[in-house]
Amino acid sequence: MRRVPLVCCGVLGLLLACGVPPDEGPPDSGPLDYSDAANWLCTPDAPGACPRSYPLRTVVADGTVTDSTVTHDAAHDVACFAVYPTVDLSLIAGLHDDTTDVVGPQGWARTSAAQLQEVCDVYVPIYRQVTLGTYLSPTPGEREQSLFDSAYGDVLAAFEVFLEREPERRFVLFGHSQGGQHLSRLIRERVETDPVVRERLLAAYPLGWPLATAVGSDVGGSFAEVPVCTDTFQTGCVVGLRTYVQGHARPNVPVAYAEGPEGICVDPASPNDPALLVPLAAFTIAASHDQHTPPAGTPTDALVVYPEAFEGACDGSGDDVGLGVRWVRDTEPPVDLGSLFVTGANGSHILDTQLVIADVLLDIGRRASR
Repeated sequence: MRRVPLVCCGVLGLLLACGVPPDEGPPDSGPLDYSDAANWLCTPDAPGACPRSYPLRTVVADGTVTDSTVTHDAAHDVACFAVYPTVDLSLIAGLHDDTTDVVGPQGWARTSAAQLQEVCDVYVPIYRQVTLGTYLSPTPGEREQSLFDSAYGDVLAAFEVFLEREPERRFVLFGHSQGGQHLSRLIRERVETDPVVRERLLAAYPLGWPLATAVGSDVGGSFAEVPVCTDTFQTGCVVGLRTYVQGHARPNVPVAYAEGPEGICVDPASPNDPALLVPLAAFTIAASHDQHTPPAGTPTDALVVYPEAFEGACDGSGDDVGLGVRWVRDTEPPVDLGSLFVTGANGSHILDTQLVIADVLLDIGRRASR
């Protein structure tokens, strides 16, 4: 697998008309066996790609840089089930069947899922995700749908094993982009249909996917029963968002992937009033991220944190909604906020997780305190 940014590289609305032919590939042999530890990137007893300790470099507003080390314990009241985004950028429609090729998934686990260990014990399954090319048809047909079904089948099978291993604790669902897509379906088909499981849902964070409700409602669209989070301490609800840089267009919603008429945008920094412009807790990004210029001398395995460097607020109407963000420091941002990577049809999709994960951790902690 090629080296790619440690986030999904903009599957929605990207090159939708390029007409890449499908790759028929081998027939689906059913979901992976999640009783096999080899099919997990991270579990509480085998953190693997989610290191319990990693270097942290904090850059404050005046440019001062502080080095430290983050260390997490595996002793929380909450379990997290996390699903990584699209990291296979092949333009041929298909599944990433080589489950030993996990460089991209490991990168996401190391820099995103590992941070969840601050508030929960983390499970990250390997799954046969669809390639970027699977999204390139403006009207997915039977072939594309069968690929989505296979990828989702893996996620569902992993979730069933997760529930077996976690029969009592409250749980969080967390994912980005394709990961958010599969979690959206998982909530509809597995969580909402089982009252016992639904009762244990602390909150879900299917970030970077165009979740939606019925007009004027906190349900409908994506979910019939699990509502949008509208209160800081509410549980059993969903936080959804797609980010964009203020001054540029909000991320679009391709018709093929629309889930309802009114898009969901919840700012985890201000869930009670998502339209309020507030500081985001921190911009947290891997030193090795392809779009990031870290401070000189930063270890390649470090996370770099820029506290309250961005402000954000949800805006828009109908399905044209997004979490608009802006850099508020006098210094130049460490990523190019004018590049096509963050100003195109997908907004700042590749930075969704980096922009809000610090607030997601705070949000999970608040909800878990109830």
